Amino acid sequence: MTEPNGRSNWGRWGPDDQRGALNLLTGERVLQALARPRSGEVFALGTEISRRGPISGAHRNPTWQMTMQIQHPDDPGRGRAEDILVMHTHAHTHLDGLAHVWVDGLLYNGVRSQAVSRGGTKHASVEHYGAIIGTAAILDVSRRRTLEEGDVITADDLELSARDAGLDAQDADILLIRTRWIEMHGTEPARYAKGEPGLGPDGADWIAAKDPAVVGMDNFGIDPFPATDNANPLACHELFLRDLGVPLIENLDLAGPVAMGAFEGLFIATPLRIRRGLGSPLNPVLVV
Repeated sequence: MTEPNGRSNWGRWGPDDQRGALNLLTGERVLQALARPRSGEVFALGTEISRRGPISGAHRNPTWQMTMQIQHPDDPGRGRAEDILVMHTHAHTHLDGLAHVWVDGLLYNGVRSQAVSRGGTKHASVEHYGAIIGTAAILDVSRRRTLEEGDVITADDLELSARDAGLDAQDADILLIRTRWIEMHGTEPARYAKGEPGLGPDGADWIAAKDPAVVGMDNFGIDPFPATDNANPLACHELFLRDLGVPLIENLDLAGPVAMGAFEGLFIATPLRIRRGLGSPLNPVLVV
């Protein structure tokens, strides 16, 4: 096995591991997270699925239609209806699976990229992940800075955000970063889709050093776009997914809890059990 340079979780949970850092969400950690809520208030962190939802690049908005509406032949007050939804698993609020990217022909844990084909992935697919339950911390970088397209979030930004919220990011299982970029979709959707602020190299290293099980942001791609000269536009994806086995959640809506002054709580999300899936739509919640 040829491991990546620098940080790596390859082999940490065995040579056949397919869940990566989700293994950190042990029963003990789940019980600790369940003890976090004090008010019982629940915040939905997912975006609405619609034909005009937050998408970028080659992604497409979902197709939704009513497929059936049947009236009971003998009772006009009775009937039933059904609908169908076809959507990109990497649009709207979603989770990037560990087989989403590869480098030097290798996926997470040193598996050859040939494991990914038109039939999906034979390694580290989302069907293996299970429920994501843990303690989440929100780092609101936008509290101190107005972020623009291509802006780089630094380690200092994250450190100050944690300090502002009175958080110790080391205690959290799931680290969520707020930029307010998802809110741009509501006012300037074209601008939202053309660029975004994201984690710079030392910001990504700061997050990685906290050893999270999951990382999420309220933008469409974690990495800053457009990338600066000579910068790798997928550096964060390669670090977290391929090297560390940390799933990424994109297009979160973190405005609700932040508006209430809630920066940590119980996080619950369940990826769909998509056989050989590379990603999954997600509807996460935060209970405070």
